[in-house]
Amino acid sequence: EALHELRKTCKKLRYLMEFFRSLYPAAETHRLVKALKTLQDNLGEIQDLQVQMHSLRQMSQQMADEAEVAADTLMAMGMLVEALDKRQRRARETFGERFASFAAADNRSLFKALFAQNPVQQASGS
Repeated sequence: EALHELRKTCKKLRYLMEFFRSLYPAAETHRLVKALKTLQDNLGEIQDLQVQMHSLRQMSQQMADEAEVAADTLMAMGMLVEALDKRQRRARETFGERFASFAAADNRSLFKALFAQNPVQQASGS
C-alpha cells in the first residue's frame, strides 16, 4: 500500500513538473523527470503485477466455487500467479536501488535549487 501511495505521489509530481516545465531550465528539469520516470516504472510494475495476481486469484476462486473448472486449469492459474509473484519480488528488490538513485544527494540538491524559489524570481535573477 505504501508503494502504491508513493507511485501516486510520484505521478502527481511528474505531471506538475511537466506542466510547468517551460518555467524552469530544460536540462535540469529533464534530468529530474527522467529520474522520476525510472522510479515510476518500477513502482508501476510492482502495482501492475499485484493487480494481475489478485485478479487471477479471484477468477480461480470463483471458478472453483462454481465447480466449472478442470483441475489442470486451476493448476495452470496457480503456476501463473507464482510466476507473477516471482517477477514482483524481483521488481521489489530493484526498488531500493531505483529509489536510492532518485533520492541521491545530487538530485535532492537540484530539486532544491530549482524549486526553492518561485520561477519568476529565478528568471529575474533575484
